[in-house]
Amino acid sequence: MSSDREEKIRFSEILYVEYIERQIFLYTKEKTYLLRQSLINFINASPEYLIQISKNTLVNVYEITAFTPHLNGNLTVQLSSTEKLIVSRRYVSSIRNSLKKIAR
Repeated sequence: MSSDREEKIRFSEILYVEYIERQIFLYTKEKTYLLRQSLINFINASPEYLIQISKNTLVNVYEITAFTPHLNGNLTVQLSSTEKLIVSRRYVSSIRNSLKKIAR
């Protein structure tokens, strides 16, 4: 994670995003970046393919390689990086709709 250097990255490079303690962490295949911005502002500036999957996590739908449903209504998505993330049931329908859109 770079602390004092600013870098420009493309949204398409982002695997997923986490909002922790008023900071946004952008995860790519190579690095983790820190962004000091509110989550709502980041979401508003993000492209459609960065989908919210929980209160504090977004995922790049193009990086999802598999998903597993759970009895409690949640999903686990596996990313191209083999990272696994939980989709809370509140966001399951939006992620399914996004996956259907890109499957067309």
